[in-house]
Amino acid sequence: MNVLSLNIRGYNGGEKSSWVRDLKKRHYIGAVALQETKKGILTDLGVANYWGPGNFKMEYVSSSGQSGGLLWIWDPAVLEVESTVKERNFLLLKGKLIGSGEQIFLFNVYAPQKTTAKRRLWSDIAANMEGFGGLFLLVGDFNIVRSLDERKGSNFKATCARNFNDFIFNSGLVEYPLQGKKFTCSRENGKKLSKLDRFLVCDNFFNKWLDACVRVLPGYLSDHSPIVLSVVDLKYRPKPFRENELISSALIELERLEQEMENRELEEEEQWILAENRKGIKEIEARRNSDVKQRSRVKWSIDGDENSRFFHSVINKRKALNKIQGLNIDSAWISKPAKVKKHIFAFFRDKFGEDLPDRPDLICENFKQLSDEDKEFLVSPFTSTEIKDVRGVFNSGSGSSFITLVPKIKDPVSINNYRPINLVGVVSKVISKALANRMKEILSKVISVSQSAFIKGKCILDGPLIVGEILSWLKKKKVKLSFSR
Repeated sequence: MNVLSLNIRGYNGGEKSSWVRDLKKRHYIGAVALQETKKGILTDLGVANYWGPGNFKMEYVSSSGQSGGLLWIWDPAVLEVESTVKERNFLLLKGKLIGSGEQIFLFNVYAPQKTTAKRRLWSDIAANMEGFGGLFLLVGDFNIVRSLDERKGSNFKATCARNFNDFIFNSGLVEYPLQGKKFTCSRENGKKLSKLDRFLVCDNFFNKWLDACVRVLPGYLSDHSPIVLSVVDLKYRPKPFRENELISSALIELERLEQEMENRELEEEEQWILAENRKGIKEIEARRNSDVKQRSRVKWSIDGDENSRFFHSVINKRKALNKIQGLNIDSAWISKPAKVKKHIFAFFRDKFGEDLPDRPDLICENFKQLSDEDKEFLVSPFTSTEIKDVRGVFNSGSGSSFITLVPKIKDPVSINNYRPINLVGVVSKVISKALANRMKEILSKVISVSQSAFIKGKCILDGPLIVGEILSWLKKKKVKLSFSR
């Protein structure tokens, strides 16, 4: 069942209804969650404009004046709703999935502004989840970010974020990574960006639909972008390994500014951005290390070594974070595996390719040079004797390797947000040791006899010591010295 969520910023007909109707048709939506309808009474006729042709059912929470308002619309052929819970800031559907008969609880959430009101809302939702088994899905505008990298151009409220993270952790919820864009809300012509809309699910839901994709779609009739949860199974090859931690998005800005510093002096605003990003990274790491990570270690110490639901949830979450559901290619979202693979191959082929196939010759007659025989010796294949000398083994096929892409930032959207790493089937030290043994045999032919650094049997301090001894001897002999540079 695919689910669409959107803060509609006012329920009315015309363009907004046709927009939602088109999204529902294009993405095969089975349920639609709308926030901020700003309507007291909704009719079946008006809701039908949003749903389009076909049967539907709906439940709603009336707005308080021009504030709030929630609406669930669903396909009765997909979901059978048995009861509902209506509160000012959330609308809960309790029912069963048609076909499997599994119990499911669907929350449509629109969080208030005040910190105390948010904390009360998290407690109310947790109370409605307690004591029930089945699948839980929370969707909507939570009006809060979880970390500093989920907000840009506005203040970060650490207390609100900590309360929200506590609620997610204590409720055993998991968040699907976003695809398409990093932020879901844009205000003041893009000056303020934040990730306020999201999908939160329980472990059972996450493990059942591990390949689900949450994609942020373009938003033009609301300052919130619509987000879609769709169950997909893209036929990529399995990944051989994963990255342990994701890198904060602030590192991208730091990398860009550090590159600019090499070419020019930073402006005052850029210097402020640089300082704020560095400060933000330190705060994120300190907060995570002292809060979420510490509690995760406690839970892992209890349940981590057991073949438990917690163990499988941790593994599956890491798989989902590293999974590539699609990429932005030429400003268009592409999810077809063949096109994505082709784009990735072309991107890194250009990155690691050499622009000049023929390098210019460096002619230095006064430098020592290797003979043709020595050059041939350096590039010749390794012999079995050389391999045995370094106590190494080359098995058949050891030259091959696995290559995978790991995200450099949270919620990657383009190929630039990934870095390639590879698993080589041979110990690299074996090769480097064998090469070093070859270099030892010819180094004396190109290195001066007076060099003392990095030479076996010599020390880098030999030069200063010899100079010091010579100066002491000359002073004793009362020889006048003159130094030139």
